[in-house]
Amino acid sequence: MIQRESDLYVAIIDIAEGGIQKFRGADLESLCEQLIHAQENATRLIRRMDAELKALRARRTLIIRRKIAAGIPPAHKQEPLT
Repeated sequence: MIQRESDLYVAIIDIAEGGIQKFRGADLESLCEQLIHAQENATRLIRRMDAELKALRARRTLIIRRKIAAGIPPAHKQEPLT
């Protein structure tokens, strides 16, 4: 939702679990720039977190394979990395 507050344009994004985000700009173009910048940052963060998760999964798999090769049985129950 985009609103006009005094001399600013304000975009309000309500993410239920994440709270409310507000972006402000003197005009619609600067407001769009704020939103684009936020989207770029979010995309970078998601890609970095995805790479970290993949690395953790690969490391866990390697550790399990080494234990099995060494004759050590895997733990009874491991929490999945989702």
